[in-house]
Amino acid sequence: MKITGFVAAANGIVIFPQNEPPRLLVEADFDVSMILKSIMAQLAESKVAEVFLEQYNLKVQLSKHNIKIEENAGKITLQGNTSTIEGAEKIKKQLKEVASGARSAKGLKNFIRLFEKGKVKHSMEELLTFMKKSDLTIADDGSIIGYKILRNSDAKDVFVDPHTMTVRQKLGSVVYMPQSKVNDNRRVACSTGLHVCSKKYLGYDGDLLTLVKVRPHDVIAVPENDYKMRCCAYQIVAILPQDIYSHLRNGGNIYDLPKGEKIMANVIAGNHPSITNKVEVGANGAHKAEDVKQNLVKANRKDKPIKPVPRVSDSGEISLNVRKLREEIAAIMKVKSNRRTEAQNKIVDYDKKFKEAKKMIAKGASIREAAKAFGMSRDSLSKWLSEGR
Repeated sequence: MKITGFVAAANGIVIFPQNEPPRLLVEADFDVSMILKSIMAQLAESKVAEVFLEQYNLKVQLSKHNIKIEENAGKITLQGNTSTIEGAEKIKKQLKEVASGARSAKGLKNFIRLFEKGKVKHSMEELLTFMKKSDLTIADDGSIIGYKILRNSDAKDVFVDPHTMTVRQKLGSVVYMPQSKVNDNRRVACSTGLHVCSKKYLGYDGDLLTLVKVRPHDVIAVPENDYKMRCCAYQIVAILPQDIYSHLRNGGNIYDLPKGEKIMANVIAGNHPSITNKVEVGANGAHKAEDVKQNLVKANRKDKPIKPVPRVSDSGEISLNVRKLREEIAAIMKVKSNRRTEAQNKIVDYDKKFKEAKKMIAKGASIREAAKAFGMSRDSLSKWLSEGR
């Protein structure tokens, strides 16, 4: 379409196509700001601007990704494959980014799916408002990328929360607490819960600034007129360099700096450290920490994780060969029983069951009967017996 001029309107712009009647383009249907930018740039050099409206039509562009938009009196409803978000006009910026190709549609589709899991409806509504005024980014896995201020601890690469100074966490930590323990009253600014903020809240004192991921349904409350939200879980995915931290505290944007833009791009795409440990938090600080992987070890090259500790499934089964099992049990027995982790206790209990099952088999019982009697895997029991355990 060739356009000779335009006029700003209350909810969009009126364009004057060549040899056609004037046409109103409204924000609900089009990325008006991008159309305006294109028209102005062309009209500065020529009397006519050529614009292909379809590429700026939100409904058309999002429909290519199986995301439907319904608009009524300026209100937008997003429809995914199985989920719906009402009030989506508040995240118009994120919708435009997907429609223009600046962001992957995968993140928006996952966000819609996770958003529907939110149990506190008013929190989900307020989350959209918070995302609008805080300009929060959606990652490809559907989580929201926010900021978390932390303080240094007495250990290298381990940090604590500024409030209680007891929640020990690090890069790759998932910090969580029961949803029932988080205050869902949005009229209370500071209360029990895990706080994640936007860059407008970074005046609070801290030693370092991290990027964290929060799943939409883990947001429990968004205090009124505030730039932070209370959650029941977040994952630390990046530690920002001090120059970026200072830039953000002074009102800058992370995308202003090439280094910051690269970090954010990696986090959005999921190119960040995987989960290294989980920390459960009580009302007054940390009361339980479960290591998922051992601490990172340093060499003369980039840090890399060493092998994870042996795992025990929820059913009590462990997948471990005999030699490693012996080594693991020998190490566990050196730890006082009241200081052992839940996983360690499960391994010791499993070893006791195996010994009892072995005695039962020696008395004439079959492997099937022994496995059933002690709630063990018949295959594991058979394998360990054959290995000489």
